[in-house]
Amino acid sequence: MDIKSTIKSLLKEVDIYKTQGLLAEAKDKYQKTLGFVQNNLKPQEGKKIIGAISDKINTLEKEIAIVEKKVMSPKMTKESQDLITKMFTAVEGEDKYAAELEGAKALIKFGQFSRAIIELQKLIEIEPIRLDAARQIMNCYLLESKYDDVAKQYEQWLSNDLLTKKQLDTLRKFVQGAFKNKGIDKTLPEKTEVDEVVEPDMAKFEEVEAAETTATPQKPKEIPGAKAQVKKPETKPKKLKPITFEKEEFEEFDIMASIKKSKKTDVDKKK
Repeated sequence: MDIKSTIKSLLKEVDIYKTQGLLAEAKDKYQKTLGFVQNNLKPQEGKKIIGAISDKINTLEKEIAIVEKKVMSPKMTKESQDLITKMFTAVEGEDKYAAELEGAKALIKFGQFSRAIIELQKLIEIEPIRLDAARQIMNCYLLESKYDDVAKQYEQWLSNDLLTKKQLDTLRKFVQGAFKNKGIDKTLPEKTEVDEVVEPDMAKFEEVEAAETTATPQKPKEIPGAKAQVKKPETKPKKLKPITFEKEEFEEFDIMASIKKSKKTDVDKKK
C-alpha cells in the first residue's frame, strides 16, 4: 500500500470512531495519521494534509470538552457537596489541611468545579499545600475550558507575593503544557526577578561618622630594620635669677669667711 492509500485508510478509521461516539479514540487516530504524514512526506508535500488534520484535531478537542463538561458537571445540591467534603475530614493525628485538599480534589472528580475553587482558594493560604492548591484551581478552569480565567488567575498571582518565582514557573509550565495539548494559542508571562534595593543603615552610618570625628591619631608604622627617630621637643633654657646680697648679708658672709680662714691658720701653726 502506497503512502496516499495508507493515509486514506487511517482517516476512514477516524470516521468510524467518530460515528460510534468514541471521540478520544478518534483523536488518537488523527494524531497517528499526523505522525505518519510528517515521517513519510516532505514538508512541502505534506503541508496541506498536516494543516487539515491539525484543524480536525482542534475541532475534535472542542467537541470532547463540551461532552466532558456535560458529563462532569452534574447538578448537585449544596448538601451533597458538603457530604463529599465531610468524607475527607481529618481524623486524629492526620493533617487537617491535607485532608481538606483531598476533599476539594473529590469535588473536581464529581464535576463541582465552582465549589472546588472556593475551597481551594482557602487552602492556597497554607504554605505546605499552596502549590498543589494553585495547580488544582488551574485544573478546574482548564476542565471547564475557561482559558481566559486561567490567564487572569495566573496574572493575579503574578502581581502579588503569594507565590514564589519557582512556584509560578511550575504553574506556568503546567498551564502551557495543557494549552499546547488543547491547541490553545496563549502564552503566559514569566516572573522577572527585580534586584532588591538595599537601604543604607543610617544608624550605622552615624556611628561610623561619630567614630571618625573622635578618633585618636595613630602611631606611625615602624619600618623593619630602621629605628624610629623620635624628635624630642626643644626645651627653652630657664632664666636664672641674679643673686643679690643685701649689705648686711654681704658683711655677714665676709665675717664668716674670715673666721674660717683664721681657724685654718691656727691649725697649720699647731702642726
